[in-house]
Amino acid sequence: MKTIFRNFLLVSGISLAVAALASYWPNVVPLLAHVDPGVLGAVAAGLLIYQLINAGVWSQVLAALGKPTPFGQTSRVWLRSEALRWLPGGIWGYGSRVVSAKRLGVDRTRASASLVLELGLTNLAWGATTLLLLASPMALDGLELLSQKWASGSIPMILVYGVVAILGGLALLHFSGLCRRLFTLIEARIPLEEVRPMMASRALLSYIALCSCNGVIFWQMTKIVPGLEVDLLSAIGITGAAWLAGFWAIGVPGGIGVREAALAAMLSYYGSVEAGIAVAVLWRALQMVVEIVALGLATVPMTGKASEAPLKSCKA
Repeated sequence: MKTIFRNFLLVSGISLAVAALASYWPNVVPLLAHVDPGVLGAVAAGLLIYQLINAGVWSQVLAALGKPTPFGQTSRVWLRSEALRWLPGGIWGYGSRVVSAKRLGVDRTRASASLVLELGLTNLAWGATTLLLLASPMALDGLELLSQKWASGSIPMILVYGVVAILGGLALLHFSGLCRRLFTLIEARIPLEEVRPMMASRALLSYIALCSCNGVIFWQMTKIVPGLEVDLLSAIGITGAAWLAGFWAIGVPGGIGVREAALAAMLSYYGSVEAGIAVAVLWRALQMVVEIVALGLATVPMTGKASEAPLKSCKA
């Protein structure tokens, strides 16, 4: 019954999103026609570089658990497994990575622990970029509007505080659950002295830097669609908030639809709704193309003894 209800909500949500998009689509198409292909190609190139580097940061996560691995080989395994996240449930990509980690000389225990640690670090990194929205015009205007409604009594302050407390509590529960799974796994199978906090901190900083770069690339995307005027910090914050919305949309493969709706809703503050939808659609389309290209690069066989040397050293 739970599965049926969840699938019903999923289908209903997607249907409503499609219906809403259909009403705006006639005004979105002309905006897409004004997109500069050269700039779009530059944005795609930036996303490809981001994807390849982001995949390799998993090597830093593994190093934090006492199992350093080659950056390039780790990136290839990550990219191959990540493609499976489009399957319903999202567990296929993670399970595939645990199995494929054997090629890097990483046992299943450390591979499983690395996935939990990686999830925690990436959520922290995207959360850090989302905090930039607190200084954005959208947030400041929203806070001013709320204060006005509080003063007029149209919104009870206790209701607002209650909603914030519930959302914050849910976020903490999700993250604490990840932390409990990680430390239970580590304490049960991996000696604590092998865990390296400095390497974990290095991985977190790498993810924060990459999330920020992703936001800068997204900012450039907003410039090629007429009708939007988004500042850099707001663009970075919007990408973080949209990523989190898509990630926590449990059961939605790749967060598709949810992430785009979040992007369009936030971008509509800086221009027309149609322009926000155009950017969201283009952003998702580019990401999918880039993922396919990155996967193609990851599946190209590596020849030569030099390429096999790192793997042999890991297995030793």
